[in-house]
Amino acid sequence: MRVWVQKTAIVLTCFGLVLPSTPSAAAPPSQNDYAGAMPVRSEVADVVLSDADHLTGQIVDGNGSPLAQTVVQLSDESRVVAAVRSDAEGYFQIPISRGGLYQLTAGGSVSAWRVWQTGTAPPSAVTSALVVADEEVVRGLGMFTGILFHPWIIAGSVFAGIAVAIGIDDGGAS
Repeated sequence: MRVWVQKTAIVLTCFGLVLPSTPSAAAPPSQNDYAGAMPVRSEVADVVLSDADHLTGQIVDGNGSPLAQTVVQLSDESRVVAAVRSDAEGYFQIPISRGGLYQLTAGGSVSAWRVWQTGTAPPSAVTSALVVADEEVVRGLGMFTGILFHPWIIAGSVFAGIAVAIGIDDGGAS
């Protein structure tokens, strides 16, 4: 009985080392998993209001092409402050009365912006917000991902694990 338990533990350990962990083997979330969720840019950028108290900017796609007639919403913590449409070149102007932390929602993405009144912004602040719509963020994929999950690599690892288990078993018999 002890030998059977030992062999089973070795084989299960080998399989555990070879099989991918749950997060990497999971299917990507479907659109229904996060109803209404959009990709959010994690860093906060600084932007200065124009002299006419407008937040100005441009919305472009992932290739840098302007997106015309795209709805751009400015929200604070609890509500939508303003919503406008971009012009033919993707530019927009949102009237805003005060600075603060806001979210710009446009073209399927959300970005956080710290809005400053003229004369109060840090030197790193930009004068116009650039919003990249539908920017797909891919994290955690290394260059070996395709190699590690290749069927031949997995099969070889399983066979190596079985060979180690058999080798340990043969070593215990002599």
